[in-house]
Amino acid sequence: MASHSRYYSTSHVHNTNNNKLNPFFITGITDTEGIFSCIIQKSVGHRLEWRVEVIYQIGLHKKDLELLIEIQAFYGRIGLITKPLKNMCTFRVSSLKELSEKNLPHFDKYNLITKKLADYLLFKQIVTMMNQALHLTEDSIQVIMNI
Repeated sequence: MASHSRYYSTSHVHNTNNNKLNPFFITGITDTEGIFSCIIQKSVGHRLEWRVEVIYQIGLHKKDLELLIEIQAFYGRIGLITKPLKNMCTFRVSSLKELSEKNLPHFDKYNLITKKLADYLLFKQIVTMMNQALHLTEDSIQVIMNI
């Protein structure tokens, strides 16, 4: 009868260089627990009366708050971490500049492998449009809604 051994380790989570998370871990946790979203809402204070917001977010159980802090550190301390609410906490990035300079380059280099890749590609398309100020025209708002 063959014996089966099991080995358990958390070494895949941390890189020995400065205790930073492995970039592939960031992609993997985003594939499972991440969200790429675009919110379009009425806003009286905006010129077109519409506001477009793009958000990258990872939500975890409150017991994993320390991991969210490490993920935020991985990205250079960008974004916000919410306090636990109903046992959940999140790492959230909604700054167009931070998304463009930190998050998008990461996912372009370390590709998502689940169906979340399709969400990311649509999200990236919207972020690119926003960087070109295309979200400031009525026609482009409609294009973004269609995406």
